[in-house]
Amino acid sequence: MDEFDWDDLMGELTTQMNKINPDGYWKARVENFGWRSLSGQMDTFKATTGQELLGKILPKTDCSFRIKKMRNGFAINNAHHDSPVWAEWYYVTKAKPRYE
Repeated sequence: MDEFDWDDLMGELTTQMNKINPDGYWKARVENFGWRSLSGQMDTFKATTGQELLGKILPKTDCSFRIKKMRNGFAINNAHHDSPVWAEWYYVTKAKPRYE
């Protein structure tokens, strides 16, 4: 993917995030994570850009992903070296603001 495609993707993801949840507070859960196929969840976090959102939930490695918009968030199907068969799913949904 060249730089322009990435910028366009992140811009569109940010736009959709703002439409769904302008406050920017999210929660996430993952199914079939990595080679051990683990599941888990992430407590409320703040992300206001697409790049920030993906950086907080996806593993820190080369990833390929598909994003599907849902009514209250996103379903992200991810593949990487520890999960090469697209079995890893992230469900990111809007959350109530957390007061810091």
